[in-house]
Amino acid sequence: MEPPLPPSSLPPPTPEKTVLVLSGGGSNGAVEMGFYKGIHEFGIHIDEIIGTSVGAINGAMIACGLAPDEMIARWHAAKPTDYLRWNWWELMTKGLRASSLYSPARMHRFLEHSIPARSFSELVIPFTAVATDALTGDAFPISDGDLLGAVQASCAIPAVYPPVVFNGRQLVDGGVAMQVPIDLAIDRGATTTIVAMASCRSDRRKEVRGFLETWMRGFTLAVNRGALSAGHLGDYARRTRLILMEPCFTVPIAPRGMFDMTHTDILVKFAYEFAKAKLAQEGFPLPDITRSADSAFGN
Repeated sequence: MEPPLPPSSLPPPTPEKTVLVLSGGGSNGAVEMGFYKGIHEFGIHIDEIIGTSVGAINGAMIACGLAPDEMIARWHAAKPTDYLRWNWWELMTKGLRASSLYSPARMHRFLEHSIPARSFSELVIPFTAVATDALTGDAFPISDGDLLGAVQASCAIPAVYPPVVFNGRQLVDGGVAMQVPIDLAIDRGATTTIVAMASCRSDRRKEVRGFLETWMRGFTLAVNRGALSAGHLGDYARRTRLILMEPCFTVPIAPRGMFDMTHTDILVKFAYEFAKAKLAQEGFPLPDITRSADSAFGN
């Protein structure tokens, strides 16, 4: 009788886990909806979602189980006055000591209308909203408790909105610490990380005009600097299968401001087509709807 084989010294295989990462980027977050529609159409199972700033709003809607077309309809219906209202009382009475330019109450109502769930426990896909600890500057991931409070903290752009106190921490926009939270996805065990970027790093932008636009441009440049450098991308690609969806396509619209909600339909359409081409290039099988369309055109 042969002796039993020795137990394998090899570590157990790593379980497959696909994490969707959604970046910050203001109203350009509409492209993330187009990207997700393509991902959904390809039937790719998402095990976890991590979002920063507008990516947290999109991520929360996806984690609620909303269909892509329903989320896109909500983007179409949104307008800046839904979440921007001057914080007049504080600005008039406190001047430069006012907590913010815009009222957090208006933003909270916008989130209430956009996101059906109120608690992380109600979500159908595990979700993390990334904020920044205003005291330490460290990323502060939130994945339980008050969902709307977590998303609002992730979107609390300094000076534009006041910090949000969450679990005793004073929090601001997640983009300050982690605009594109790929590190967090890898730390959570992502074997495949699909990154939906709200903006292209090489975008040529128009000149800034006015205080708010100048401030927002400076903030955006600061949080994006180095987030996806060649060195970072090379390191990420060694640790996970990295699928980067970055909207560096040309769209037939004029440059837009951070809160400009016009042309959502064009951004979604171009991002959707880009996502389908990208996923096919990455080797994902074409969905039946795409194959049927190709056959109809004789391809």
